[in-house]
Amino acid sequence: MFAAWARQVVQRYAPQGVRDFEIWNEPNDQKYWQPKVNAAFYTKMLIDSYKAIKRVDPHAFVLTGGLAPVASRAGNESPIDFLRALYKHGAKGFFDALSVHPYTFPALPGTYQSWSGWSQMNATRPSLRSIMRSHGNKNIPIWVTEFGAPSAGPRGVGLSGQAAEDSQAVTLAKKSGWIGAIYIVSWKDLGTKRWANADWYGLLTFAGKAKPSYWAVKLAIQK
Repeated sequence: MFAAWARQVVQRYAPQGVRDFEIWNEPNDQKYWQPKVNAAFYTKMLIDSYKAIKRVDPHAFVLTGGLAPVASRAGNESPIDFLRALYKHGAKGFFDALSVHPYTFPALPGTYQSWSGWSQMNATRPSLRSIMRSHGNKNIPIWVTEFGAPSAGPRGVGLSGQAAEDSQAVTLAKKSGWIGAIYIVSWKDLGTKRWANADWYGLLTFAGKAKPSYWAVKLAIQK
């Protein structure tokens, strides 16, 4: 049923110029795959969707669901464990990029931390990249389809901290050679609630004023 729906999505949007299609969001986090993460079922859904999408548009670019930086506990699977399971269940050849959400705050993306989603892409042992290489997928890129840090809220890193997080991520992505794209979350703050971290990831304030992160990211892109 999901693959049939994916086919209809491509039929609708490919003629409008849409070429990139991501299959689900954070399938390794039980918040988005209840009641418990199921890599085997997700792999089947990915394969069926990939085939359905490519039949409509052979040039479409299909990504895995963006992997959340969670640990393997409480019904979740870490990105590394989940990727291993994808390969185990036959996902090789059925995704054009691995999609990841490598949040790392309050640490900076260039600072090694074993728990950091950014470090786990290529610096830990094993890493997502090392697993991909071991399965003959060294040329498959990683797409960072979510990255950022809240400038305020309970876990806020402040305006300067947010600017450092976002700009350093862009700089590192440009230098990597294996990161195919990076998306900052988000363009504009979603609100002004001091108790809601999700309100504070924007490059612009809720009122539309550029935050320091906006200028830092713009400079990192231009370099």
